[in-house]
Amino acid sequence: MCTGLKLACKDGSVVAGRTAEFGVDLDLRILFVPAGVELTAALGDKPGMSWTTKHAAVGIGAFDSPSVVDGFNDAGLTIGGFYFSQYAEYLSLSDADPATSMNAIDFSGWALGTCANIAELREAVTKITIADIAVPGWGDGAPPFHWIAYDLDGSAVVIEPRGGSLVVTDNPIGAMSNAPDFDFHLKNLGNYLNIQPVNVDSSDAFGTHLVSSSQGTGALGLPGDGTSASRFVRAAYYSASHKAPDNAVDGAQEVFHLLNMFDIPIGSVQAVAGKVHAAEWTLATCARDPKAGEYYWRTYGDQTIRKVSLPALVAKNTKIVRIGAGPSTGDFTPVEDTTAELA
Repeated sequence: MCTGLKLACKDGSVVAGRTAEFGVDLDLRILFVPAGVELTAALGDKPGMSWTTKHAAVGIGAFDSPSVVDGFNDAGLTIGGFYFSQYAEYLSLSDADPATSMNAIDFSGWALGTCANIAELREAVTKITIADIAVPGWGDGAPPFHWIAYDLDGSAVVIEPRGGSLVVTDNPIGAMSNAPDFDFHLKNLGNYLNIQPVNVDSSDAFGTHLVSSSQGTGALGLPGDGTSASRFVRAAYYSASHKAPDNAVDGAQEVFHLLNMFDIPIGSVQAVAGKVHAAEWTLATCARDPKAGEYYWRTYGDQTIRKVSLPALVAKNTKIVRIGAGPSTGDFTPVEDTTAELA
């Protein structure tokens, strides 16, 4: 259960952000991968395709993988992986050529390391495949993913594995969620054409003149549940109706405010498989400013917003480095006692 959106700023910068939900702790790490690193995808216990990174990248990874699952690179390309359960159609391992195949978790890191923009990514995905194979930490089967990518100007595409190939679709909304496929989400927006931020103060629709007794009537009917379809509609609405921030620093703060609307508290969304009860929750939330090269994040257990600077990391590191993103459970957010100011 992940939700993404973008926010255009008055200075021309575009800040995109997302939540990251899962039913188990993914041991999230903040990860820096420099240019010039040789990497090889893992296909089980055998090697898959290899590549050398042309671009440095920063973002969030999971477990001890060297792949950035969500982040951006020094050319300004942003990419994020989103769960695509029951819809991801990877190439069977028996049909996959190891020289051109990778697992699903390696895709984001490969894209950021080798592509400068969406145009290059469009071409590159025609030459690779994602094999249907499990990845340590992600369960028994291949982790089902689709991806959203942004250019510096906010242009976006969605990449989805269909029939063993990767299909690229323009995303004029800039929002993202989970299954069904992206075509469904675009068409589903047509069911909410009445949604608007401006209040409806009165109406004669019922044969008599009625006056609203509350604010928010313009968006009456906006879906508030946790399904992927509903979250996509809300993400599209909140980002489109939001006042443009002056700059990316303000934009990052506003993206966190918008993504507050998608926070999943532990226990509110549960799945049951046999005797196993799994509760999803928002492990982390991030905002990305690729123009300035700053990656912001916070975790469920510590709501303090932190950031790292890609230009500074490029200047100081020539190897892959990682730190823990922070606690994904518990309550470690600093609390400031201001009693003395009142006393």
